[in-house]
Amino acid sequence: GYIAVEWWEDDWTAIRYATNKGVIVVEAAGNGAENLDDGLYAVRPADFPATWTNPFNRANRDCGAVVVGAGAPPPGTHGRDHGPDRSRLDFSNFGACVDAQGWGREVTTAGYGVLQGGSDENLWYTDRFSGTSSASPIVVGAVASMQGNRKAKGQALYTPAQVRSKLRTSGSPQTDAPGRPATQRIGNRPNLKTLLGFVKPVKEIIKDKEFKEGKEGKETKEFKEKVEIKEKVEIKEQLEKQVDKQFDKQVEKQLEKTREVGGFGSSVPQAGSVEGRLFALESAITQIAHFISGELRPDLSQGALSGEADAAQGLDAAGASAKAAKDNKDVEKLGER
Repeated sequence: GYIAVEWWEDDWTAIRYATNKGVIVVEAAGNGAENLDDGLYAVRPADFPATWTNPFNRANRDCGAVVVGAGAPPPGTHGRDHGPDRSRLDFSNFGACVDAQGWGREVTTAGYGVLQGGSDENLWYTDRFSGTSSASPIVVGAVASMQGNRKAKGQALYTPAQVRSKLRTSGSPQTDAPGRPATQRIGNRPNLKTLLGFVKPVKEIIKDKEFKEGKEGKETKEFKEKVEIKEKVEIKEQLEKQVDKQFDKQVEKQLEKTREVGGFGSSVPQAGSVEGRLFALESAITQIAHFISGELRPDLSQGALSGEADAAQGLDAAGASAKAAKDNKDVEKLGER
């Protein structure tokens, strides 16, 4: 049956030359339903070079290619069923040298077929491309994505040996089918999320990004609000200090005026008396009232300090009475002597 081309010496040599240069070569395993581990492939054909050895046994020699087998697509693809997903299709070769699998049925591509009609066959498409010939391009696409991702990150490209190793050690595993157990190796189907290093699904990455942006936006808003509140408090405190300072200046100024006027015998209360201080305070409040908001401004028209003035007069009278009593007592003591 049909087998992989590296069996022939000239093809093996060409593949080896390319992989030595760092080129990734993807090779179809073939559609002969052959077991490439069979001993018959160790027998050298008569017309082959005397130095030839079985290339399917990599212990002999290795051309470095990625060998691809044909696996079944998910059942129901295009309304058809070819067996369990990722199981070996009956025509695919298999063996230890097969590295990975791709779809061997139901592959959509340009070419022969009736998926899209028209008079020009060069514009036709098919959804029935098959065999290890359809499986190999699928693996090629995965490898190209791997290398492109590395290049975009500014990283060194994978070597042929590294690519083969990643395909063998990752991906979705081969499954069993009736009469075609997974021991008839065609390898794993590539998983791009694993090969490209994606840990989270794209939806989760987007969700995390939106959450982070939302959180940062909220924190920024809260920070701005705190700054605004702090600025308002500082402005209020500054205004209050200015009002207090202006108030003290006006009171002191008014007291000075009161002392000056009082020195010439004016009817204005004496600056040193309680009444004088209250008078000066009320006058000062009148002059700086425009610094104080309406709800905090005293109602001077109703004599807001009249009660304090009356109390001051009462204190003066009581003081005078006490002084007179003391004087009388002193006079009595003099008379006794």
